Amino acid sequence: MWRIPYRGGGADKIRGLDFGCGIGRITALMCEFGIDAHGIDISENAISEAKNVLELAGFNTSIVSIYDGQNIPFNNNFFDFTISEGVIDSLPFSLAKKLLKEIERVTKKFFYFSLISSSSVSLFNSNSYQKDGEFNGEFVVQEKHEFGTIQSFYNMKKIKELIKETKFQIVWGELIENHDIFTKYSHGRYHLVLEKIT
Repeated sequence: MWRIPYRGGGADKIRGLDFGCGIGRITALMCEFGIDAHGIDISENAISEAKNVLELAGFNTSIVSIYDGQNIPFNNNFFDFTISEGVIDSLPFSLAKKLLKEIERVTKKFFYFSLISSSSVSLFNSNSYQKDGEFNGEFVVQEKHEFGTIQSFYNMKKIKELIKETKFQIVWGELIENHDIFTKYSHGRYHLVLEKIT
């Protein structure tokens, strides 16, 4: 069973990174659990809101910061674990692979993240992208929600390609799928825990 041992309080607290922290909900949650939390995001607006969230919760606002979208501004193995919720699949695949190497660099042990599955392409009215019932490519979102952003779809083959140049291996994972009985649209997300093997 994968576990990060609790090391007590003070300087020996478990340290976690919220990669692509947005408005800081997960960062704040980690603080509530006594984790030495840090959050980074490319959006100035998101970081401004994250500081507000942390301040309202009574936490240090300096633990969230903007980064350049390419290089994570922390030393090697700085974090015991990293979390990234709904971020990696909003990047071009080539950039996602590069950033996974950066996450590997700053993470000692575990990385939890989620990815949108190939079955979700129907949500974007993009049936032309379907091939043999599955699409694992990417396109620019045209729908009002997240207009202009990249959406990259994943299946297990693509996930293995994403992590193959890292020291990470999958130690836990599940695919959760939902099917709307009225619209017939499907939506699925992979939830994965990677362990860094040294």
